[in-house]
Amino acid sequence: MALKTAITAISSYHNYKFGGILKKEITFGTEGDGFYFHAAESVYPEPFPKISCNLFDEKGRLVVSILRNETGALGEGCREDRDPDALAFYNREGRKIISFSVRRYQNVYVTELEGEFFDENGKPVMI
Repeated sequence: MALKTAITAISSYHNYKFGGILKKEITFGTEGDGFYFHAAESVYPEPFPKISCNLFDEKGRLVVSILRNETGALGEGCREDRDPDALAFYNREGRKIISFSVRRYQNVYVTELEGEFFDENGKPVMI
């Protein structure tokens, strides 16, 4: 039986955890009108990461457009929950599309990402 492994660069200061894998930065797609997701590398002393993205639901409707953690556009009927250490977005049916929260461990910050991603045509996107 072959083992499947993933090798990724991690940071000694801040990492993202998505799908059980730690990464210092996540980039998928290109900034524009369609789906993209960029979780930028965080540098000391910023504990909260900078995330930019266009996220859609399974019907291809815009849920949210975020630029460096600021909500640029929120889809009709969608909602945002925000507190100092976490952020979550829900589609018009109330289903969570994405959430991220920052956790402080002994020597490192980890932003835990959860969500299902769809492109502007409603097709699943694997990051």
